[in-house]
Amino acid sequence: MLRRCGDDVHSHDAGHPVGAHASSKGWHGAHAGADGGYVVVVAALALVPLVAVIAMAVDLAVWHGRGAELQRVADAAAVAAAGDLASPQQAVATARQVIARNGLIDSVDGIEVDVEIIGPAHVRVVVADSSVRRGFATPFVGVTRVERQATAEKVNAVALGSPRNFLGTGNLAGTTDPYTGLPGVAAGDAEDFWLSVNGPCAGREQGDWLLPVSVGNYISDNPPLGRPPWRGCTAAADPLVAMSPSHDPSGYFVAFVVPVDYGGGPFTIQVFDASRCNDSLIDYGAAEDPFWTRMGVLGADATPNDPTDNPVIRTEVFPTGSRCGNDPVLPGGYACGASGSWKGRWCNLAVIDTPLPGGIYFVRVDTGPVEAGARHVLNSFGLRVRPGPPVATGDFTPCTTDATDGAVAYLPATCIQVYAVSWMSIFAVGRGVAPTFFLAEVGNHHSGSIMEIRLF
Repeated sequence: MLRRCGDDVHSHDAGHPVGAHASSKGWHGAHAGADGGYVVVVAALALVPLVAVIAMAVDLAVWHGRGAELQRVADAAAVAAAGDLASPQQAVATARQVIARNGLIDSVDGIEVDVEIIGPAHVRVVVADSSVRRGFATPFVGVTRVERQATAEKVNAVALGSPRNFLGTGNLAGTTDPYTGLPGVAAGDAEDFWLSVNGPCAGREQGDWLLPVSVGNYISDNPPLGRPPWRGCTAAADPLVAMSPSHDPSGYFVAFVVPVDYGGGPFTIQVFDASRCNDSLIDYGAAEDPFWTRMGVLGADATPNDPTDNPVIRTEVFPTGSRCGNDPVLPGGYACGASGSWKGRWCNLAVIDTPLPGGIYFVRVDTGPVEAGARHVLNSFGLRVRPGPPVATGDFTPCTTDATDGAVAYLPATCIQVYAVSWMSIFAVGRGVAPTFFLAEVGNHHSGSIMEIRLF
């Protein structure tokens, strides 16, 4: 039934009263509102990971910056410590001092510092901060620890002179006699130079940079071939004589390097023509020009970059003319005793019974004080390594640690490399001969560096 009452129209239905119909419209309105609320709830839940990601991004930038700071400090500390590896204790102290100067104190405010000496040439520094500030990410991340480390290497002095197990052997190549030659090396591969030292009164201008005590002890600007005119070797003898500023009584060092993966046994260090013999073809000077040569064999230690503190295995002093006779009998193989001869032949200087893999042994060569009547003289000699202990047969096996060296066998695991340290004093075999020697061994770690070479 419809009833018109003004402009209002009301519908009456027995199954759907007006109130019920109105309620139905109200229900549809409520349903629409619930849909909108659902969308709001989903957006709010999505904001949680979104905020976490933003917070993490901000804090990651902070942590990365802190990591960069720690890395710079670790790098600086490791480099500084490597410079003091001659003393491991000092190296550790140096690293910690550098870190402290950068405001990081071990065990304070979450800072952790660890300095580890790795072998004779490496140091590792670890710096960590376990209290890095957390900003926005605090509700999502617990304790934050940032750690950085750096490893530095103390590079050994550039090796001068040889990747082989012999050095300064003059023209011995091509001679197969194990006592007087260099078996296994062809004459065409001769080094054509001797290791050599001058006496203290020779004058630095004679060519030895370290051992002479004076300079300017000749009247001529160029040292004459003959003996006169000679001033003396002390300022007291002649006011025009100057003491040599480069005089170093420590002398020269020759290194004997054992491979890190050494696969050999004992080895013997041998010297050729050790003392200055008046009638030796490789020495220079007259009988009234005496000086002694001292050779000290030094054992390996934990500081290969500092040979001055190595333990002494043996020291032998060779006065002028000492054991320079021509006695052909060498008791005990190369063991030159009082009845043997150092002149023109190889003799045992020392035996290394248990070589340290990776260790560096040294022969230190210096001369004695000024002796009466001393003038400009020199003593030439050679050095080599014979595998095994001394034996009467005196076998010698030449070898090299350089794969490109085609003159002798490449034996990297057993070859004891012999090279001069920092300075090398040599004497050419003779006039008209061009000595050939390895100038330097430059490793990859020197890439980008500048090497200065001084010839005197």
